[in-house]
Amino acid sequence: MEIRRIRKNDNGARADGSANASASPIYQYFVEESKNFSDIQCLVIPSRWAMGAGKGLKKFTESMLKDHQIQSFYYFMDSKDIFFLIMI
Repeated sequence: MEIRRIRKNDNGARADGSANASASPIYQYFVEESKNFSDIQCLVIPSRWAMGAGKGLKKFTESMLKDHQIQSFYYFMDSKDIFFLIMI
């Protein structure tokens, strides 16, 4: 079986019984799993991971910043720059 794309289309958080703002993110699991499918990934994730912001993201942030396989990161201040037809 060949998997060419993994697509996720919701808020990227897991309900944990607390207020919505403190829900645990899950996008880091998609990032890690994508590495098992291909040597090349193109992922759109919230930029807050780079600061270690969010529940349980400290190890993910450290591993991403130390990963020598990553060639580039792109940060867009305005989501409309890449999602120009979608209200985010």
